[in-house]
Amino acid sequence: MKATMFFLIGSLDVQRGGLTKASLAQANTFAEMGYDTHILTFNFDTRYERIRSKLIELGQLNENVKVLNLYEELCGVKKIYQLHKLLLKQDI
Repeated sequence: MKATMFFLIGSLDVQRGGLTKASLAQANTFAEMGYDTHILTFNFDTRYERIRSKLIELGQLNENVKVLNLYEELCGVKKIYQLHKLLLKQDI
């Protein structure tokens, strides 16, 4: 049984710097080797589903790598979108 691999990064986007690119490359390598591979992010962003799809489309993310976000996991995706809409209405 192979170990589960986790990569913890602050955020994930299509255009990011060297640390994110290195983490993606390492995660892809482990996924290709058959490891259960996860990227965990901890910033608030409602676009992760689209970002993940775009990274796969561009060949930058193996489709077997699971992208998990702290807020989505704790609150549920629907609540995240509701909170995002509420915050957009706020005059901060």
